[in-house]
Amino acid sequence: MTTSNDGGRTVSEVIAFLSANPDFLGEHPELLASANRKNTGEAASLTTRQLVELRERNRDLERELAMNRENARANDERFARVRAFSLALATTRKIDELSAAIATHLGDAFDLDDVVVFTTTRVEYSNWRRFDPALFESLNIARTNERTLWTLRPEEYERLFNRAIVNPGSVAVAPFDSATGVLALGSSDAHRFSQQQDTVFLDFTVALIEQTMARLAN
Repeated sequence: MTTSNDGGRTVSEVIAFLSANPDFLGEHPELLASANRKNTGEAASLTTRQLVELRERNRDLERELAMNRENARANDERFARVRAFSLALATTRKIDELSAAIATHLGDAFDLDDVVVFTTTRVEYSNWRRFDPALFESLNIARTNERTLWTLRPEEYERLFNRAIVNPGSVAVAPFDSATGVLALGSSDAHRFSQQQDTVFLDFTVALIEQTMARLAN
């Protein structure tokens, strides 16, 4: 290494000087103190950054755990509601009891504003209506084996559920496999149902209703 532009010594020369004068640093302890302060500052800065990163990771983990706990709580509540609905259907002996169970458990327990069974056979109950393919087609709700979770404008919502709302609402529609109609669940909350939601519980609910209808028909 060459000397610096300001005439300073090279590293090799410094090492050679200290080797030839072993008592130099002992006679000048302020030089070691200055070097230690610099090294200590760098170490403290690194430690601080590591602590900040650790705190951030801990906060991320806490948020994730809180979200998992909330999801678990919501799933437990949903399971309890589905269980109550299943037991209610298991004890029904007449079609009017089925109608009441649908209105009570799917409406109140699942925080819905409207529950309607659109059927090709029975229309004698307040929450049962005659199935009209043209109505569903006009609302862009296809009557297929696919479940539909959709947002409806107020006028569309009223046409489907015969109830006026001020703001857009949302609907979950699931056809019965036996082609006897569809189940429509409505909410005045436009975000209650969306295409990103899982339909496992909706599928299970429709299957329960359909099985109960078949049992009562025999």
